[in-house]
Amino acid sequence: MILATSSETFDAQEFDAHIGVLAEKLEFIDLGSLTLGRPGWDYQRKLLKQIDAVAVDYPTADIVVLEGDKLVVPLALHRKSYSRMTVLVMRAPAPGMSGFLSGLNNLLKRVGIAISRKRSVNIKVLAPAMRATPPYSFRGYPAVPDPVELTATSESIETYRSEMKLDRARVWVGVFGNITPRKNLDLVAEAIMKCGGKDFGLLVAGKIGNDERNRCDSSLQRLKKAGGAVVFDTRLLTDRELDSAIAAVDVVAIAHSSEGPSGILGKAAASGVSVAAAGALSLKEDIERLDAGAWSPLSSQAFAKALQQANSRSFVDSVELADGPAFASALLGSNMSVP
Repeated sequence: MILATSSETFDAQEFDAHIGVLAEKLEFIDLGSLTLGRPGWDYQRKLLKQIDAVAVDYPTADIVVLEGDKLVVPLALHRKSYSRMTVLVMRAPAPGMSGFLSGLNNLLKRVGIAISRKRSVNIKVLAPAMRATPPYSFRGYPAVPDPVELTATSESIETYRSEMKLDRARVWVGVFGNITPRKNLDLVAEAIMKCGGKDFGLLVAGKIGNDERNRCDSSLQRLKKAGGAVVFDTRLLTDRELDSAIAAVDVVAIAHSSEGPSGILGKAAASGVSVAAAGALSLKEDIERLDAGAWSPLSSQAFAKALQQANSRSFVDSVELADGPAFASALLGSNMSVP
């Protein structure tokens, strides 16, 4: 299997953490620098030229393009057609979206997908975490399930809880992943205060920049003054550490307006941990489909109620969801080998 990617990828910390273990099983192609600021038409044209070159050098290869959302429209207009290409659209077109710009982008994506499929390009959309029952479909499109694989053990969960000093006298709420303004950490802290902060603790596990930490500092300090605890684990977590952290809390908090699958939500559901979600309607759909917790609009007052509802749920068993091999099989097809 060959992985073609940009020069910047090879120097990324995430590359070493997630791809480095597969290095001996993969052949790499350096596509050069693809950093052009925010991806736009220039970026997509450059990417298509790189795909053209790879297709010439490997004429019998099956080409898989991940994160193909911005590529479907340029691909539909491209002079070449690829019958051996699979494009994964990370955010499936929604049935309806409010706002002119969102609605226009949604329409263009639908048209791009339709034209590309007519040109024999295999378009699939990334579906939220799903039960392992293929064939997968989402919003009327052939789908690939967002994979959920848990690597935590009862020992690693207890070790993480002990190291982070997550005492059981509190209700622990966790915010996980790359902590940017999109995660609304300050809103989560404010919602916890409205629940009665002194009985709660907030675990922030994942990478967070100084700017974002400073932006949220006043909300976090108010939570501390109200008697709540705040624990930071600010680093790139391994898969086992992330899984252990999620399983160590009582409620996983996911508050954002971006539509699309949430890997954190899937991991929480598979771990049997309640989720309090707010904002995106896709989160509401996932919560209801998996019976994973509670959803609310994106406000601190509404989210406080979701936190209380999620925490008051009776214990439910973990949900068996499609895993990595199911993802690969749906994306690549059963006739393609996976390293």
